Amino acid sequence: MMKRVRPTGLVSLLGLATSLASCTDLTSEVAIGTRAHALEATAEQCYLVADIDDEDGEDVLSILDKNNPTQRVVGSLGANAVEAIAFNPGTATLYGADADQLGIIDINSPAFRPLGKRFGRGQGALGTIALRDVDGLSFDPATGLLYGSVRRDDATDLLIIIDRTTGAHVPNGFGQGVGYVEIPAIAGNRDIDDLAIDIDGTMYAIANSGGDNDHLVTIDRATGQTTDIAMIRDGEVALDDIEGLGFDTSGQLWGSSGDGNTLYRIDKNTGQTMAAVAITEGEDFESIDCLIGALPGLGQPDGGPGQPDAGPEEPDAGTGGELGGDDWSVVGGGCSASSRAPGVGPATLVALVLAALALGLARRRRTLWSLILAVAITAGVTTSARAQIASDFTLERFRISLDREGVLDSEWGTTLGHLQWDVGLWLGWANDPLVVVRSMEGGDSRRIGDLVSRRLGGNLVATVGFLSWLQAGLEVPLIVSQGQDIGMSPVGTGGAIAGSGLGDIRVVPKVQLLRSDKHVIDLAIIPAFFVPTSTSEDYFGEGAFSFAPELAVSRALGAVRMAGNLGYRTRNGNVLGDLTVDDEIFWRLGAGYRFADAGGPPFEIDLSLTAATRADEFFQRPNNDHVELIGGLQYLFSEPLLGFAAAGMGLNEGFGTPDWRILVGMRFNGRRSEDRLVVAESPLPPQQAKKPACEPNGWDCDGLLDPPDPRGEEPGIDLCPEVPGLPEHFGCPGPVVTVNEPPCEKLEVSQKLEFDKASATIRPHSLEILRRDIVSVLDDHPDLQVTIEGHTSSEGARGYNVELSKRRARSVQQFLSEQGIAADRLTPVGHGSRFLIINPDTGKEDRDRSRRIEFRITAGGKCPLCEKIDIGRIQFKYNSHQLEAGSKGKLDRLAGLLEKRVAINLRIEGHTSSKGSDEYNRQLSARRANAVRAYLIERGITVGRLTSIGRGEENLKENPDDTPVKREVNRRVEFVITDGGRCDDVAHGPLARDSK
Repeated sequence: MMKRVRPTGLVSLLGLATSLASCTDLTSEVAIGTRAHALEATAEQCYLVADIDDEDGEDVLSILDKNNPTQRVVGSLGANAVEAIAFNPGTATLYGADADQLGIIDINSPAFRPLGKRFGRGQGALGTIALRDVDGLSFDPATGLLYGSVRRDDATDLLIIIDRTTGAHVPNGFGQGVGYVEIPAIAGNRDIDDLAIDIDGTMYAIANSGGDNDHLVTIDRATGQTTDIAMIRDGEVALDDIEGLGFDTSGQLWGSSGDGNTLYRIDKNTGQTMAAVAITEGEDFESIDCLIGALPGLGQPDGGPGQPDAGPEEPDAGTGGELGGDDWSVVGGGCSASSRAPGVGPATLVALVLAALALGLARRRRTLWSLILAVAITAGVTTSARAQIASDFTLERFRISLDREGVLDSEWGTTLGHLQWDVGLWLGWANDPLVVVRSMEGGDSRRIGDLVSRRLGGNLVATVGFLSWLQAGLEVPLIVSQGQDIGMSPVGTGGAIAGSGLGDIRVVPKVQLLRSDKHVIDLAIIPAFFVPTSTSEDYFGEGAFSFAPELAVSRALGAVRMAGNLGYRTRNGNVLGDLTVDDEIFWRLGAGYRFADAGGPPFEIDLSLTAATRADEFFQRPNNDHVELIGGLQYLFSEPLLGFAAAGMGLNEGFGTPDWRILVGMRFNGRRSEDRLVVAESPLPPQQAKKPACEPNGWDCDGLLDPPDPRGEEPGIDLCPEVPGLPEHFGCPGPVVTVNEPPCEKLEVSQKLEFDKASATIRPHSLEILRRDIVSVLDDHPDLQVTIEGHTSSEGARGYNVELSKRRARSVQQFLSEQGIAADRLTPVGHGSRFLIINPDTGKEDRDRSRRIEFRITAGGKCPLCEKIDIGRIQFKYNSHQLEAGSKGKLDRLAGLLEKRVAINLRIEGHTSSKGSDEYNRQLSARRANAVRAYLIERGITVGRLTSIGRGEENLKENPDDTPVKREVNRRVEFVITDGGRCDDVAHGPLARDSK
């Protein structure tokens, strides 16, 4: 069995900070341009670079057949200081060192393309040293590490390890904080001209003094210590200026001379050489490396993944073997999948991006869309290479919950209401969710290839509720882009893997079993199943039906929300190397804090820990044990639209676990409008068909004489000729809304107060209702004392309902006290389900009406609510202060009341929506209020009893008024009683009233 590197199982959250800092991949490969040529080359070829010392000259690349005197000049590299090259046989990539910078040599151009970073400054026993001149390069075929030797003037040279992705040296390549080791002088020589590593892992080098006294030596790769083999000789003649060194497939060591322009075979045991090939094109060949075309386990042409080595006489030599043997393993990209170097890695970047998202979502809504676009553009420039391997299983581990009540990927234990729906979409980037690692000596492992190096994907989720306990959902996985970088893994090479398509569709019914208002917790069962609809076998889907039932439990405690899921998923037993994708047990734990439920902004912060393991080997195989930690933010832009962003990191090496991920998304729901309390509701009767037999001209047959033109502007006796009405109301129906009859026993609120489910936490919009409807009245009437009565429906245990209603009444008392209302004026009482509005309350709507808060006046009840007169909507022509004809009849009714109640004085207030400028709205509202005042004066009301004012958009009823319906509510005229407004004067009048 393969040796394992790190402890298996769950990773302690206490180590999260350390893990975040150390998730930097040392060995991910960048392969550019050399693959096409290298795959056509033979093991008889070597690459050589002629180093032109003239600053204006450019180095020249050649390909030499080492067994035949043939040399082909490819061309200039565009660089003039390439003194070392190294060939990676796993990716067919040729690297070169141009002084202080690593680059990739594209032989098809040809060109030297520098990587992003320079070698940098290294820390070690000699202090901090600038790594400016790399003269030797070599790949270790056993580990895939790239070594370099650094030339120092008048000092001993240094050995470093180079990150092939960035081009920088690995700052901890030789231990914590040790980025280089010194190569001691040997036989009087301190200059190292080139490196070459044999297939058995031995590092050889040329040591000399300024090009003289060349010795073949070995170097300990861990300590830099040297061992002398012999002076390099041709017979008895000592050779100087051997500056290039490299091994071929058979283990033969080759060297190139700088001055002599000759390619030599070198006996690695004695240092003896034989002149092999004269190099005629170019001069000063300081760099050589030969193709290693058939190393066992490195993409052998006659074998393939999992096949025997290339031939019976090719020893394994410790370089690997079958995929899934004792050395190789297919794992996820979690932090334990490879050796790491501390520093600012991808996870740190994730944290910074997450912070930026939080700020952006708070300030600008379009930040969400900008980030989605940026991620999509980034995905469009990825490149990939395909391994000919089994890949018919799904790789994505993340999902979003079926509806917005869930916590990131943790499902909530409730269902949507009847015919309510929720649609969500997320798009995210996952780094290295499936990689290949190789075990190293000492129990460590090193990543040598990426089967999936990057994936841009997401999910589209749609859910609809049926009844009060059932909902159904559909989840469609989307793969936008993915890439592969085989590196030195033993799985072969080939074409590109599929980059985009659909995964297996997930059908997700949900049945609620328990409710927190009765059973403390919410509990639901989710018997989900997957339909084989994937468009590719490249880690898109399982290729067969699978079943994944799970339980979801949740509980909300005020602003704190907690959810947990436990499930089992059937899978098809696909095998890839030592990885078997089989049935799994999975679970998720989520916790969130909803600031809006505590009176704060519409933010929510969430944290989720997800895990999965083989059902038959519970946390026994690291590459089957998935653990990931994800944090996220949600922001409610408006009632239907919710945006969210999240970032996470893998904590274990199970397949599908990325090094890190980042994602953004949105949700849109179709909730029914919230119930509103209308006081003493008395709806208008339905319009009746006109009966010509009514005498005379009785269009609505209410016994009153109608005007000649029912739709004309001049009123007649019947002010409502199209609907039957009452004579005392001038032919109009009775009041739509009436104030409480004397002796004014209650304070009424304009809308129902709402709380979190099974909680005493008042929802934010209800806090605004309390401020507007109750606080203002209690401020204006300091003698008023009220009892705050909490009521519930009959659903649930009686004792629980009484306690819940008490807690809700106390929450209202506490809020009013915080607004400055003395606590001794407020008495909270919980009645539970004792006083139902509808008894029995068998339906959901009936139960919703019974769940309420009432404010009963216990002292000082001087009918303070009679402060406005409501005659219905007063309408004007568009963008004008000219009254519509229908509104004049309403004002006539108001004038009749004022003639009877001579003690009442009114302030006429004009209001607009927020559409348009503030100044224009104020002027328009003032003109409209004045037009109403003028009309009432024309009808005989004394000028001194009426005042008018334009409020503009100062007091919006609906804020924000971002829909036409809400703006229409805000466009209104109000009649405020400034004097003489006693309840017994107003409540029995022919007009409708509302509370302040």
